Amino acid sequence: EAAGFPSGHRITLYARTVPDYQRKLAEVVSNQLERNLGWQVDVDYSPDIVRFMDKIADDADGLALFGWQADYPSGRAIMHPLLASDQVATPDNGLVNFSGWRNTQFDRYLDEASRQPNATSRAESLLQAERTALTDMAIIPMVHLATAALRSDRLTGLEMDHEGHPILATAAFR
Repeated sequence: EAAGFPSGHRITLYARTVPDYQRKLAEVVSNQLERNLGWQVDVDYSPDIVRFMDKIADDADGLALFGWQADYPSGRAIMHPLLASDQVATPDNGLVNFSGWRNTQFDRYLDEASRQPNATSRAESLLQAERTALTDMAIIPMVHLATAALRSDRLTGLEMDHEGHPILATAAFR
């Protein structure tokens, strides 16, 4: 009810059919919303990302299970596309702030972080931006995917990048 939706409210939860965990996660989330909030949840699955993104850009009141991975390891690379005011999605622009959430203080923290030459100050500005978004419940992180890998003692210099992929350029056999 604090979200403005009383018990019995009907809402759509958008999810993809791939990867497979999306379907399972949608079932868990819809069951939790029904059991704990009394909402009536219609799950709408999309097999491809284009239809999925079109649907959620068109439905500001719906919920979406949407994964995001930064192009490089930075809090700004995660938060800016998903939550910045200049990234609000429409069916025609390809942006991914599907909630339409806007917060000028959040945007200021991101801008501050971009201008900070000092890593500690930059991290503090990004932490303030994250706190602002989480306080407003602009996004609700639910799943953190991780990658595991095995490495042979016969290799040297084999490291993983921020996405969990091996960096082969520095790898060599001993």
